[in-house]
Amino acid sequence: MRSSVVALVLGAVAGCSSTSSTSTTTPPADGGVVGDGGGGTDGSSGDAAAANPDQEKAYCDAVASHATCGGGGSSDTCTDSAKCLYGRLMTSVAAAAYDACYSAPSCKSDDDCVNEAGKAAAGNDASTSYTNDCLAKTTECSLTSKNELCGAAVFAYTGTGEAFKACLAKTCSEIQACWDAALVPIKSCKG
Repeated sequence: MRSSVVALVLGAVAGCSSTSSTSTTTPPADGGVVGDGGGGTDGSSGDAAAANPDQEKAYCDAVASHATCGGGGSSDTCTDSAKCLYGRLMTSVAAAAYDACYSAPSCKSDDDCVNEAGKAAAGNDASTSYTNDCLAKTTECSLTSKNELCGAAVFAYTGTGEAFKACLAKTCSEIQACWDAALVPIKSCKG
């Protein structure tokens, strides 16, 4: 099972494989969407699509460990698409938190672990503030189908949390396009 954020966008755009890199979205002149993966306090290197063999291996090890959990295994596999999402786009801080959460003996769900990873990358205060602000905005704009984009998980991926925060400043008619643009790097991992 993929996290809500990942599940929401997968299926749209093909791209990231073990030998290719994704281009990332650069911010528009009005500063609406960040998404360029520029490093920072989130523990990332700044290059969202750069291959990170150690982080990819750690993710694959977590998947293998999760397969030993009590539910009889995992349907997740260590695919190029998954390595792109969890080994390249996920910040290093988030990836470490995700791997610990998903691996045995924790064996938590992908959704739970991506949310924990986002909290680790952003910090509890920042992720809680974003969630509250986002839920208020989605209510104001009648975007109830997008409530899953208000969780801490958006901070697990380089630049995505910052982009989503910037989208909250948009008008109701602009927010969907802003979120769509912020999700381009994640969508591009679909293999």
